[in-house]
Amino acid sequence: MTGKTTRTTSGTTVDALNDLRQRLAIVEQLLAARSRGSVSWGLVAAPAIVTVDQGSITNTIVDIAGAACSFTAITNRRYRCTAVAFFSTTVAGDQYELAVTNTAGTPLNGGRDRDDMPVVGRFYGARIAAAIDTPVAGPVTYKLRAVRGAGTGTLTINSTSIPTVLLVEDMGPIA
Repeated sequence: MTGKTTRTTSGTTVDALNDLRQRLAIVEQLLAARSRGSVSWGLVAAPAIVTVDQGSITNTIVDIAGAACSFTAITNRRYRCTAVAFFSTTVAGDQYELAVTNTAGTPLNGGRDRDDMPVVGRFYGARIAAAIDTPVAGPVTYKLRAVRGAGTGTLTINSTSIPTVLLVEDMGPIA
């Protein structure tokens, strides 16, 4: 006995080697696709996670402090922004607006959420699930902005209780 251990998947060493070759071929295809840029790459920057409340939000649009993601965009690729924030108000009947904006401050397509806040003392969750953008190549910053859309109260983003999050993912090439 030589001390070697032969591991097989279907009973023979030949079958095990064929199985390994097939798996390597799949890995090579995935690596080639990624190098060509034909698959998604996932997160392009560390997610922005805010854990400090931000108050005094009225009818003037404000940046949510710390809720920005910067990266270098690549030509002909799509990027998806996902965000969540929780609002409260001082006056029943107010309305919050949350937007993901680009470097120029323009809201992205699908990058807005707006809802009524009928009760004081409750948290109202704003979610943006799929703001899609195809920027030109170069530096890009996406950020969260908020405003009171209607009403007379003052809004607070309650990040201490439930963190405010913004993340940006590469979705793959424009096809």
